[in-house]
Amino acid sequence: MSTGLGFRSVIRKDGRSNPVGLDGVFEAYCPPYYRSMDEAIDTFVDKKFGSGAPFAADYKGLVAFKHWPRIQPDYHHPSKASIDLVKAFCSYVYETHGRFPVTSDTMLVPIWLQVHHLDLDFYDKHYPREMVTEAQRHHMELWHKESG
Repeated sequence: MSTGLGFRSVIRKDGRSNPVGLDGVFEAYCPPYYRSMDEAIDTFVDKKFGSGAPFAADYKGLVAFKHWPRIQPDYHHPSKASIDLVKAFCSYVYETHGRFPVTSDTMLVPIWLQVHHLDLDFYDKHYPREMVTEAQRHHMELWHKESG
């Protein structure tokens, strides 16, 4: 294993590093965090649909839908057959190629999704100061200061 920016990485078959997670913070649903893809998928399904999970009838946390109690009963829960199919596919990919997914890094973070209004405290905590430009650091005062 190797690390970069604090991420745990595994060495791919081609010798390159593949980031798989930031221990305790941002962990992939695949080995080495789980013994198998089956275990990773079971954990994912349980976190999404298990007792107290966001898509379970007994969920008590905040949701994005104003009328969640009316919507939730009709929310589609995957069948055992669907889950088994996903397990078979993901296990095949992992066992065949030694990684999941095959064609991109496991922890692919599409930075293009974060357009602006950076969480500067996060960047200051987890990245070198120079990762954020001065323009980004002063975005709020430059673009959103109140008109006088």
